[in-house]
Amino acid sequence: MNNKVCYIFRSVKHNEFSIEKVFFQIADNFDSFKIFMPFKSNLIGCFLNLLYVIYIKILYRNHNIIFHITGDVYYLMLILPSNKTVITFHDCGILLNNHGLKRIVFYMFWYKLPLIKAKYITTISYLVYRQLCRIHGGARENIKIIFNPLGYV
Repeated sequence: MNNKVCYIFRSVKHNEFSIEKVFFQIADNFDSFKIFMPFKSNLIGCFLNLLYVIYIKILYRNHNIIFHITGDVYYLMLILPSNKTVITFHDCGILLNNHGLKRIVFYMFWYKLPLIKAKYITTISYLVYRQLCRIHGGARENIKIIFNPLGYV
């Protein structure tokens, strides 16, 4: 039985879709499907997105699915199976643009804990690779750098 890739995207309520364009191109050429989170990643939205992904896991439990978190919803790694999930980090901007308690929450749930749990991690540059290694050095061997195949459109 072949694996099918489930690309997981942030909420479509976001106005910027530069990164998504890269994955749309890739997804359209593979046996895959796309899932968009129904809620923005605020406190309540994160909780509801986690419930939604639990529902997706139950719905596809008898299918051979590889999940691919494409960005911004890294906290979903906490409930997805490590051996069947790829997580792609595009940047660490959330950490650079926030301070105090908000930064600590992003650090733990968007970066540190997902990096600890993930077996398959990709990033788009050496800069992000180095930043991720500073967050969790143990992930160093699991991170692969894959440059974006397209220029920004």
